[in-house]
Amino acid sequence: MCLTRGIDQRVQRQGQASALQVLLQARLGVLDLLSWSQLHEHTLVQAKDDFAGSVNADLLSDATATITSPGLSVTDTGFTLIDVPVTFATFIPVVQAGALTFETLPITETSIGTGSGGGGGTPITPTIATQPVSQTAAPGTSVSFSVALTNPSNVAATYQWSFNGAPISGATSASYAIPSVQPGNVGIYTVAVTANGSVIASLPAALQITATTRPVGNSVLFASDIQHPNGNVYDQFLINGPATTITADPGQVARISFVDQNDDIVQLEYSGPGTLTVSLANSSGPAIAVNYNQATVSYMKGLPTITIAGADATSNLGIFSVGAITGNVLVLKQGVTYDGIADIALINIASSTGQFGGVRIGNARFSASTGNVGLNAPGVNFTGPIVINDIDASGTASPKLVTGTVAGLAGFAGEIRVAGGDLKQTNNRAIEYGTAVAVRMAAGTNSHGVALPAQANQGRLERNGQDVTASVIVGP
Repeated sequence: MCLTRGIDQRVQRQGQASALQVLLQARLGVLDLLSWSQLHEHTLVQAKDDFAGSVNADLLSDATATITSPGLSVTDTGFTLIDVPVTFATFIPVVQAGALTFETLPITETSIGTGSGGGGGTPITPTIATQPVSQTAAPGTSVSFSVALTNPSNVAATYQWSFNGAPISGATSASYAIPSVQPGNVGIYTVAVTANGSVIASLPAALQITATTRPVGNSVLFASDIQHPNGNVYDQFLINGPATTITADPGQVARISFVDQNDDIVQLEYSGPGTLTVSLANSSGPAIAVNYNQATVSYMKGLPTITIAGADATSNLGIFSVGAITGNVLVLKQGVTYDGIADIALINIASSTGQFGGVRIGNARFSASTGNVGLNAPGVNFTGPIVINDIDASGTASPKLVTGTVAGLAGFAGEIRVAGGDLKQTNNRAIEYGTAVAVRMAAGTNSHGVALPAQANQGRLERNGQDVTASVIVGP
């Protein structure tokens, strides 16, 4: 029951009653048991509200309301509000003892409610009113991501921020601050809000870094303006720490090298506008590549996450491991068994125009045990092909193949191609899928020319929680 300022309650006696115990139950809540003292005829009844314990007690004053109809006398009734989520205009009290009747009273306050879930209405689950915002920052500057809730029932809420899908230790408040942005901070931030038994996920917010120098962070420009036999001109970067950001000169290719977890030398090649950031998980080095004849070059080793920002339709990405058909055969060691596949964790792509060229990584396999794994380019439309080898999420990782539309290879319009993989997920999770028309299961090769036959699909693809596997998988 809700007492409002200036309310008259009319109580009429209907028969003899002495020391009644009356329980009032209303549509908006439940009043505690009322102990009525002496009942006397021809006297006024006084009722006093007790909103002191209410979350929104300031809405009502702690005042005595006099009941104008004579007949009963009540002293210090002590009404106690258990729970009132106010969503109704009126309520009709029910007197359990049947000896008293109360008139229907109007509700003038519109936001009273403890949200405790006890006694009265059900607490309202909060919603995210203000989402985290994507940001671009110069190296060394600070940024902060935050959310704000709409929480009418004042339900207790907890927060957990994640970076590229992996929880950030200690990031458990409504905001998350990065005091000095470095390439290793570049990526996608989200927060999960847990309240009232539900988990509400925020929209993703991207952090990118401005390329104030070339490169930024842990890499060096190893060689410039190298003329490749295929006619391309490229700059060779060498990563020498856990994370770096590079850019490509107009009309040229930026290449950066590292060693993957299977000791293959991996080359990333990027062209077009925007920045490419490489972050190596479980990084070590620099050290000599043990499977290659390169005694004078030291490489970092690790599992890379690649984040591209500021791209457009002319931007392109290629990834391959160094092998018999992709590099100088003189650097290969006799007697070494190479898997011939580049191991990577995740590619995030954000475009300034909503478009990207192509992702040609048929010689690269996505795998990881935490965070997001795969290709994550929501809303980005590809004017070229997307070719990958495979995706395999283990542990708590979440597999992704999220894109906008895809032009595809010649003769295979709208299709993403899986070259030699089977999309089987070690952790049996569904692959989050975007809006490309189809995924074609096709053949491929590794970097040594070994054929990888087309495999039957063994994964499950979901779009907005709906299984779309049967409608998008093609072949073999």
